[in-house]
Amino acid sequence: MLIVTSNLNYFDGPSEKNQAFIDGGLFAMSLLYALHFKEIGAIPLNWSYVKSQDQELHKLNEVKPNEKVIMFIGVGYPPSKFRVAASKRRKSKEISFLL
Repeated sequence: MLIVTSNLNYFDGPSEKNQAFIDGGLFAMSLLYALHFKEIGAIPLNWSYVKSQDQELHKLNEVKPNEKVIMFIGVGYPPSKFRVAASKRRKSKEISFLL
């Protein structure tokens, strides 16, 4: 399990209040691509938390006080064969009014 965080010391003031999530999300996306390239299985896991859960994670000393948790990534080596879910693809006209 990987924990993706952003260091809040690099952001300045309320005008950058969401920048940690943007930068952290972009980093996580690149990390997921890199893991896939190395044939390491990875799954993004969101961190939908309440404040007390975030505080508990920080108390475990897994995350520094100046870091904001962006997400988790589960990692491992997948089996050589496995089944995946597949959804029926709808036609563009069914989901868009612009076409």
